[in-house]
Amino acid sequence: MSSKKCKKDEILNPNSNRCVKRNGSVGKKVLAEMKKKKCKDDEILNTVSNRCVKRSGAIGKKLLTEITKSKNIRRSRSKNIRRSRSKKCDEYEILNPVTNRCVKLNGQTGRKLLKKMDKFKETIRELIENNKVETKGDIKKILEESSIQYNHYDLKKIISDILYDILIENIKELIDSGKVNTLREIKKELKKRNIDYRCSSLKEIVIDIMNND
Repeated sequence: MSSKKCKKDEILNPNSNRCVKRNGSVGKKVLAEMKKKKCKDDEILNTVSNRCVKRSGAIGKKLLTEITKSKNIRRSRSKNIRRSRSKKCDEYEILNPVTNRCVKLNGQTGRKLLKKMDKFKETIRELIENNKVETKGDIKKILEESSIQYNHYDLKKIISDILYDILIENIKELIDSGKVNTLREIKKELKKRNIDYRCSSLKEIVIDIMNND
């Protein structure tokens, strides 16, 4: 049976000698079987034919080159993401994720980036308020599924700020409505609304709100 060339999104089914989609039911089974297959130290698995080939051979060398390129691309992307995350701007600046440079908030580019950030924050808040997410991982998953870039944002801080804003708004509403008179009653009402207050000093927040009012 001759070796057959398949497209990038396909894989050879050794049982039928036909190319099948990698993300299809048959393709997934073939890939699972390939993972189980072990080659000798001087060999490498050819994912197209599902056969072990010599590392020093023409096909083996080509496969090794492709693996190295793939690893370098992943490392480069990871490096850019880490660099983008680690870079800090001044108080009146914002990071431009395209150039990885800090720009003035009141500049043309800065204003555009602020609008994008505000829209991003609105999306996160909507997810939290609609109880569509429970963890930071859930938020990341939805953002990735929606093809929304978030690596250049401090997601942890944004989520923390939004949760704090929601907490403050609800406490103010409860106090203004006159429905609560004690800290215990505030906690009870917040729990009913499924709002987490344990990460904050609730007593200090309530006192601060009442003093400002």
